[in-house]
Amino acid sequence: MKDVFELLSDPLKNLLKAKGYVRPTRIQELLIPRVLSGSNVLGIAPTASGKTEGALLPVLTRVYTEQETSGFRILYITPLRALNRDLLRRLVEYSQVVGLDVEVRHGDTSTSVRRRQAIAPPRILITTPETLQILLLGRKLREHLSNVGYVIVDEAHELVGSKRGTQLVVGLERLRILTGNFQLVALSATIGNPEEVARFYGYPGKLEIVNATERRPFEIKVRFSSRSSGSPSGSRIFKENVGNLEYICKEIMEAKSSLVFVNTRSLAEILGVKLRLMGLENVLTVHHSSLSGYVRRSAEVGLKEGSIKAIVCTSSLELGIDIGKVDKVIQYMSPRQVGRLIQRVGRASHKPGRPAKGIIIAVDEFDLLESLVVAKRAISGDLESQKIFDKPLDVLAHQIVGLTLTEGYIDVSEILNILRNCFPYRNLSITELMKVIEYLSSMWPPLLKVRGGLVRKGGKASYEYYFKNVSTIPEENVIPFIDVNDNLPVGVLNEAFVLEYCAPGRKIIFKGVPWEIKEVKDDAVYGLLSKSAEGAIPSWTGEELPVPFEVAMEVGELWSSIWEMMLRGLDEKEIATKIAERFPYTDVTSISRALKIFEEQFSHGIPPGGGKRVVIESNGSDIVIESTVGTLVNRTLSIVLSKVIVDEIGIPVLTRESQYGITLISQVPLSSAYIADKIVELKHVNLEQIIRKVVPGTFRFRIRLLNVGRRFGAIPKEKIRGDMGFSKLAEIFEGTPVYGEALNETLTQDMDLEGLVKFLSLIGRNIIVEAYDVKELSPIARIISRGRYEVVKPENYEYFLVEAFKQRIYDEILYLVCTNCWRYNGYSKVGRIVGKKLKCRFCGSEGVIGIKNKIYSRLKKVESEKLKEELLKWRRIYERNKNIAYLLAAVDGLDIESAGRIAEKFREIDRQLLRELWLSEREYYKRRFRL
Repeated sequence: MKDVFELLSDPLKNLLKAKGYVRPTRIQELLIPRVLSGSNVLGIAPTASGKTEGALLPVLTRVYTEQETSGFRILYITPLRALNRDLLRRLVEYSQVVGLDVEVRHGDTSTSVRRRQAIAPPRILITTPETLQILLLGRKLREHLSNVGYVIVDEAHELVGSKRGTQLVVGLERLRILTGNFQLVALSATIGNPEEVARFYGYPGKLEIVNATERRPFEIKVRFSSRSSGSPSGSRIFKENVGNLEYICKEIMEAKSSLVFVNTRSLAEILGVKLRLMGLENVLTVHHSSLSGYVRRSAEVGLKEGSIKAIVCTSSLELGIDIGKVDKVIQYMSPRQVGRLIQRVGRASHKPGRPAKGIIIAVDEFDLLESLVVAKRAISGDLESQKIFDKPLDVLAHQIVGLTLTEGYIDVSEILNILRNCFPYRNLSITELMKVIEYLSSMWPPLLKVRGGLVRKGGKASYEYYFKNVSTIPEENVIPFIDVNDNLPVGVLNEAFVLEYCAPGRKIIFKGVPWEIKEVKDDAVYGLLSKSAEGAIPSWTGEELPVPFEVAMEVGELWSSIWEMMLRGLDEKEIATKIAERFPYTDVTSISRALKIFEEQFSHGIPPGGGKRVVIESNGSDIVIESTVGTLVNRTLSIVLSKVIVDEIGIPVLTRESQYGITLISQVPLSSAYIADKIVELKHVNLEQIIRKVVPGTFRFRIRLLNVGRRFGAIPKEKIRGDMGFSKLAEIFEGTPVYGEALNETLTQDMDLEGLVKFLSLIGRNIIVEAYDVKELSPIARIISRGRYEVVKPENYEYFLVEAFKQRIYDEILYLVCTNCWRYNGYSKVGRIVGKKLKCRFCGSEGVIGIKNKIYSRLKKVESEKLKEELLKWRRIYERNKNIAYLLAAVDGLDIESAGRIAEKFREIDRQLLRELWLSEREYYKRRFRL
């Protein structure tokens, strides 16, 4: 086959040779000719396969041969700002050789740069889906956009299953109307439904699929450690899983660079603290979306430059952000989804042809077996399909307002035609469109004005609504949580969780510890540590990844096969050996540990659910349904089943679901046979009708309603006070598009009606239901009934908090100022300068001190002698005790007198010093918030 690099422009060919790129990758080989031919394509290939160059180089070649035109010519759209930064570095090198300039534009772009781009636009613009919405409104920017001939959408798979993706494809349709047409190249990692993704971006046609999905070799190990190794280094704090922690530490220290992935932000923080306590304090940091951009960039650069060895991260580092070479990827707890594991492990050995090495650390028996199934499906390339939103009305509302702002007025039929050219709205009816238009025009102040068949823009409120709601990502309001013992804050709770669950007398799990709520105010929640976690509700801090139907079903089949081998008389070692042969990603010892729960189950005499069996156990008040059908199917089943039961017995039933079962708690004794009959009866009822009736009464729906209402501009983005009636939101918005879209979002994101129908159809044919009335629930049923969350013992809670405080202080940024010549000497993290005496790079004085940003800003703006006098007092503390001075400067609210007293009392950094600083900062916040 001809070398496709020869098809590129001479400057690009020469640059590739100079960089040592002599042979194209598979995706480049397939993609470059198709892009050069002008085709609209979807390029699919694994991480680090050269997709970016495969799309960009032929587009640059085409632009290079064109006659000079003004305005933007190429739009490169990425889902993350961090990707923008990395792309800029790569694109500049390629674009310069063909005489094109490239710039970035997103929400953080300075006013001066925006102004310059409006006057003298770059030929290549790297941007985000949200910023495209803003560009489409500017008069000068629209002129520049009208020259766009090429659009590249990077990480296209990340957007398909979200409202950001819907927003993007409508934005691209609006751009297509403005330009006449453009060539679209979408780049995606390996996906389970390429045909649907191609239609999503290419509708009313579809993109030509260029699939270079090669079976990249994976080396995945799954480890299930003993509960404790007996090591004194960690057992005093985290005895329950110190074996896992020690193993992670060993793997990190043996590699040059590692990523430790977790599934939630809260777990990232908890695991980060634990690993620092185990000795990784100076070589490990944390990275997730709630951290500031500066902190995330520092972590990325630190790993790339080698100043740190590992990052504990969430999906924030799944995508192709430049962090240099990663030797090893560790996944703490099951990744739950195959696509997640492939994306994460794919970051290791970031070169084509090299095996991607990954380790999954399982934390319990169920976690191990689930991890084995996910690993097997990842290696075989058996991915999940992504759900696509159907006609999301909040995005629709925003786009309608956007169209009126650019056009002044627009015909309803024209709006309908534009939207029907977009895949999510292909089936949008005129009735559905008019309901949204009428709702927007009925708001006060109105966002639209309707007369005849024309829709006109509203006033100032329309602009304000459009720009405030460019992002479809839900905003998270938080409320301080106060320990009533000392009246000091210990953290924050999610606003919706507080409004729904926090009331005096109730118990919650917060940061792994049980608390009893004592008082709820508009600005804070007050609680007291509880000795018992019984009945406590885990604080809601975000969404746990759901386990898909297919993964859970295969785990259930594994449970069933273990049971069958036990019935045949195989011993533990024989069973473990057979499982290891089927899933060669772990050792026999780890599997043997996981079999302990099945041995306990066997002695109980009740088979586990899974495979061709659903098992129901009832002790009268607690009913456990072992149905291994995944998180969303079980959630849907629990809602429908509880509704049917409640309608019959007339008493509320509490439910809890997991990927492997459902727990029902009833005040009226219910037999297992009764529950089995009700499940079978569900095969003959209108499931969707029941769900639409019950879902609006759920907490999840109210969260969705809150977020959708804010996207519509119908609910303020500020915190909602308790007396505003969070529980009454459904009643307030019933019958409106806000209500309808919240229901649509809940059914799409939180439920799986299609999966439930599929599961119920198997009952009686492929699946049998077994019912057992018991005095005591079986071991597996007990695990399903209590859920799973990690508990840090209350007596160690202060130790945990002080360690978290220490890491935060070490990560604080101080601005370095010389108190002799008053010149700025740069900035640094506290951890890098603590204990050092710095010299001024201008005058050589040793009077360099560290100050916080707000003080530095005051110093820059005003020549204040009083401020300088105060800073000179700080200098004397530095002179007396350089070991801790920078640490003191980073503590919030520490005045000069207190700092001086502490500097005299402590000569070195130890636990007593850190505890005193932690208490000092808490006292400051107590005064500040009048707590």
